[in-house]
Amino acid sequence: QQQQQHHQQQQQQQHQPFQQQQDVKPAHFGGAPHYGAAQPHSAITASSGTFEADEVTYPISSLTPYRGRWAIKARVTFKSELREYQTPKGPGCVFSVHFLDSEGGEIEASAFRDVARKLHPMFEQGKVYVVSGGQIKPANKRFSTLKNEYSIFLGYETQVKPVIDDSSIDQIHFAFMPIRDVQDVEPNSNVDVLGAIVSIEDPVDLRTKSGKDTTKRNVILADTSRTVIALTLWGAAAQNFAGQVGNTIGIKAARVSDFNGRSLSTSQSTVVELNPTNTEAYNLSQWWNTVGASEAGSYENLSQSSYSGGNFGEGGKRKEDLKTFAQVQEENIGQKEEREFYSVRATITLFRRKNFAYPACPTAECQKKVTQNPTTAMWNCPRCNQDFPECEYRYIMSFLANDHTGAQWISAFNDQAELVMGKSAGDLMSLPEGPQLDQCFDDATFKTFTFRVSAKLDTYREESTVKHNLSSLTPLDYAQASRDLISIIQRY
Repeated sequence: QQQQQHHQQQQQQQHQPFQQQQDVKPAHFGGAPHYGAAQPHSAITASSGTFEADEVTYPISSLTPYRGRWAIKARVTFKSELREYQTPKGPGCVFSVHFLDSEGGEIEASAFRDVARKLHPMFEQGKVYVVSGGQIKPANKRFSTLKNEYSIFLGYETQVKPVIDDSSIDQIHFAFMPIRDVQDVEPNSNVDVLGAIVSIEDPVDLRTKSGKDTTKRNVILADTSRTVIALTLWGAAAQNFAGQVGNTIGIKAARVSDFNGRSLSTSQSTVVELNPTNTEAYNLSQWWNTVGASEAGSYENLSQSSYSGGNFGEGGKRKEDLKTFAQVQEENIGQKEEREFYSVRATITLFRRKNFAYPACPTAECQKKVTQNPTTAMWNCPRCNQDFPECEYRYIMSFLANDHTGAQWISAFNDQAELVMGKSAGDLMSLPEGPQLDQCFDDATFKTFTFRVSAKLDTYREESTVKHNLSSLTPLDYAQASRDLISIIQRY
């Protein structure tokens, strides 16, 4: 009987029109928790007329699809814009928020269509709320930037009640990674980074491939790992950036890119905090003011940026990193557990033509391989669970590079391979096998570059090989190369 009554109550809630907050009576979540459940937070003490005194909230970490009723007390650390979209079923809208509780638990919540329009104005970034009601579902890792297996789908039954600020809940939760470790992170992953500002470039207005006007600005960061990296700010974040050289900056959910080596960029859900007040930021500021700033020119640069604070050569790489292929072999570069980098001046002499590109999901956040339905001619992405009328071809290419001491097979992915070929993968895939396609590869052969290469030991079926992947490349600066050769000759 209890199950039938509960089912009837759910059906009644689903058919009731959405009510504004002042018309909704908050549910009571009292009673002892079921066996094995996480213990709830202590009951909230009434401080205003917006919530009940006897309501109980639970830690975010305890939320699973198997929990029935739930309520959380959390701070909104991020709130997206209300985004309109169009589907075959008609127009819609969506927005998302990130919740953080006093135990450091985080979860993303999303709302769609009418629910989104009603709830969006109720949330304010930085404020604390008691939120109850909604479905707990597995998180879509394609979109979510938080380290939580689950997310919340807010619905008509959702109740949102503002509460007085709780100092036990942080303003934002960071899980900082040393900048040096970013080179080992897969592209398109999200990381939290804390850095001191080394240099700031002027904002640049540009138009995206979709025809949208936007602004970008590069900021060069360094930390105690003695490594620098470029952070690209986009849109309003680029236009309104007020940081200065020497300030500290915390970035939550920065997107890792393999464009020009390793770099970071902001996305819609990235949070940028200037001069954070945490202990890590204080220690970094002390280090930068006493040691870091004076030695910045000697740090490893993960990005092919315009920063040239010290002994950096082509593409921002340290001249000491320049190797020959013979030296790479002699020094066993890539034989260690961690990834190693080197730079080499070499000439492309041969391409592996087979499977030089693959059909990818056209969504920028995905880019996984898609397959075409022979009946509908639509391209299906299993990760996005969506069909597309067209795919986007992306390079996955290997070429042989030679210098005067030896040769090495190097793998190049889309962004770097486009610089090598001078054409997109889609352009080449549109050409039939024959003279035109042959000419494209011939034009790219015997070009000389300064390559920045990452080398790492890879084991497959008990067989270990060192994989050399292209991180960045710059056209050979013949004047600088000549000066370097003269310098070497003068040593003898």
